[in-house]
Amino acid sequence: NVSSTYVQLAEQYIKDGQLEKAEDLLNQSMALLKKYEATYLFGTLEQYGNLELSKGNLKLAETYFRKGLQNALDLKDKDAEMHFYDVISDFYFDHNLSKQEANIFLSKHKKLKDSLDRKSTTALNIGLKQITDEKNNELKQKDTTKTIILIIGSALFLLGVLYFAFSK
Repeated sequence: NVSSTYVQLAEQYIKDGQLEKAEDLLNQSMALLKKYEATYLFGTLEQYGNLELSKGNLKLAETYFRKGLQNALDLKDKDAEMHFYDVISDFYFDHNLSKQEANIFLSKHKKLKDSLDRKSTTALNIGLKQITDEKNNELKQKDTTKTIILIIGSALFLLGVLYFAFSK
């Protein structure tokens, strides 16, 4: 959508040091999100945080990162939540802020990542088991069909031999 495009362009402008252009695009993105009552704000909020970080305003950057995290939590978007735990943890470590806070967010990131990895592995294992079971059933059915054909063929052959033997 248009809002996401604005955010992507703003991200590039931030990297290029064109902060006014980036801010203008982020403002346009937020205006669109509010106009259409969109709930997924965390992408725009993260870039606002990166913008303030580029300006050297650590407190405001932290505020935007935390708002992005809260938005992800409100939406129960586990991938975004995990991403923001990582972003905030890096933010604290990179700027020599509270190591205790950094470790808390790092711990939450790791715990959530492990949980999501386990769920993915479980889902994958269930899917593989279903596929394996289906293939095994197909093979059993083919074996049963082959056995029936072999029995019928043998019976017909035996009947043919008996017919010729007794017909003479």
